[in-house]
Amino acid sequence: MRSGREPQGANGGHVVSDTATEKSAPQQPDGVHRLVVTHVNGDAYDVDVRGHRVLVDQPAHEGGADTVRGRPATGPCPVSRNRLLAERTAALLVAALALNAAATLTVAVGVAVSPSLHRAVPITGVLAAGVMGFGFALCLTGPALAVSAWGRRRAQVIGATIAMGAVGFAVNFVALAWSRAEPLRFISPFHYYTPGDALALGGVLWPRLGVLAGVGVLGIVLAHVLLGRRDLAP
Repeated sequence: MRSGREPQGANGGHVVSDTATEKSAPQQPDGVHRLVVTHVNGDAYDVDVRGHRVLVDQPAHEGGADTVRGRPATGPCPVSRNRLLAERTAALLVAALALNAAATLTVAVGVAVSPSLHRAVPITGVLAAGVMGFGFALCLTGPALAVSAWGRRRAQVIGATIAMGAVGFAVNFVALAWSRAEPLRFISPFHYYTPGDALALGGVLWPRLGVLAGVGVLGIVLAHVLLGRRDLAP
């Protein structure tokens, strides 16, 4: 395809055609479509082709929002990075809450129907263990979102989650078994996630839950910062 100078269109836009002529023909041949680029403001442009419009906006750190899908020419459909990450965060937290609620309910039913378990384990302990489980899920979700905002591959997110889970468990095990490595237990989420203690005490271990939730919230905040600075171009 040869390219010529782009003629000025309406509203300061440019008309780019697949033909070799500098002027657009009134009727395009079959298989040739007109591409109209209209300057909106700043670094924002509207791109119209075959009745569909896509907004190419300015960078997010300058107040813009990237459009991730087109829509009919009635107007652009911008989706901000923060909204996109907020939707993913909400979806993960809802899934974690649902799984922990299902597990807690199952254990509670098992304790309730067994007289011996009911005497040994209070229902409040079961609920407390469920709360600790949600804190543990939040502790893994935050860093995973941060890695997702920083990296470009799904394997990186999966690897980070496995590292926090498997490596964290191994570090905690070594710290418990070897006295010289005992200080390492504080960097493992499994040092703070102790559902057995919650069951035995019949209440939430708030300091440990605070650490788990704090790591998760910190990871979510970091994800927003990283995504705002990341170049989303492939």
